[in-house]
Amino acid sequence: MRDTIARALTWVLRILLPAQGRHSAGHVLAHQASTAQPAYVICGPTRPIPAHVLARTLPIPESTRPLVPLYMVVWERDFERRQQHERRRAAAAASMGHDYPYTYPGAQMAV
Repeated sequence: MRDTIARALTWVLRILLPAQGRHSAGHVLAHQASTAQPAYVICGPTRPIPAHVLARTLPIPESTRPLVPLYMVVWERDFERRQQHERRRAAAAASMGHDYPYTYPGAQMAV
């Protein structure tokens, strides 16, 4: 009930006291009309393509494209996780006094 009353009062106040100044709808619409640029439309094979449809189909610019593909990021994360697991296993074996052949590709001391 309160929501309905508040909406009614807001509607009445907007009719009785219209907004003035830079934030009023009249000022904004007048300013947009004076500075508005026409939407660019590229003609398709049979009819023009609207600008908003064209913007969705354009490729991603090079400046915003990620430098490393996502599948490489996942692969590197898994590789590092496997290496860390191997190091932990070697440390646990060393703490128990067992010799563990800890090696990985590119290790300086290969067994």
